[in-house]
Amino acid sequence: LSPGLASLLFGISSVARRGTFTDHHVWIPAIIGMTLIAAFVRHALYRAEHPLIDLRLFKNPVVTFANTSMFLFSVGFFGVVLLLPSYLQQVLHQTPLQSGLQMIPQGLGAMLTMPLAGALMDKRGPRNVLLVGVSLIGIGLSVFAYGAWKQADYLPILLIGLVVTGIGLGCTMTPLSGAAVQALAPHQVARGSTLLSVNQHVGTSVSIALMSVILTSQFNRSESIITAEKLGILRGKGGKHGPLVPSHHEISAGFTVRLMHDLSQAYTLVIVVAIILIALTLLPIAFLPKTPPVVAKRQTPVPSY
Repeated sequence: LSPGLASLLFGISSVARRGTFTDHHVWIPAIIGMTLIAAFVRHALYRAEHPLIDLRLFKNPVVTFANTSMFLFSVGFFGVVLLLPSYLQQVLHQTPLQSGLQMIPQGLGAMLTMPLAGALMDKRGPRNVLLVGVSLIGIGLSVFAYGAWKQADYLPILLIGLVVTGIGLGCTMTPLSGAAVQALAPHQVARGSTLLSVNQHVGTSVSIALMSVILTSQFNRSESIITAEKLGILRGKGGKHGPLVPSHHEISAGFTVRLMHDLSQAYTLVIVVAIILIALTLLPIAFLPKTPPVVAKRQTPVPSY
């Protein structure tokens, strides 16, 4: 599985450099990766009595829908979140420290809502909580995308987008993890947790490769961004009044405007793609249980005299 995923992701990530899927540096690693993954699936389903990753758990429909939701969510969300600090640095000219600090509200929003989401899931089931959580993430990223499209300052639009996204994230991760194991027998919980964890990491890897390819392809289509890369502008350290530019290059105001426009549009497109993928997560979530699992009450043994 590991070499298969590595080969597949290498092929996907090569699209931006090669410019087409038909290049042999793209399709050969991709085919090798898919072949190895298919071989692993066949081995896990039919040959191994105790496979490392028990794919036979997918016979449980709740496990299938929960893992499908986790995969789609991971593909849509985690890749774009890694690119948000890069947006803050390249478009808003922040330093790495500043961009990291300004991502904190997203984490705070998730931290505050995770305990509440777990309690609500126990009372109302995972589906309703997940529908709210994923919807909030979509709204938060939409607000951030609007701010990126308008090249808005961090306050208040981008801050609001990050906070709402964090609140939605807190309402999503805990119920999604719980839904994947609640329908399993006690002796299957460990294998179900492993399956969900591997699924999430695979989705995250795909997400990083996909979003990077989309962003790089947009960069390669912009003459302003290509010129800025050659001049070292985008690699310079951010400052209070903008990126540091080599003193022997005179950058016109028109070039700077075009550069910021192309950068903001490229990042906006990536965020929009992420929003669409996250919205698709609502489809499998709709099939998850809307009521909490019924826990059998223990019968008090009757003493015999």
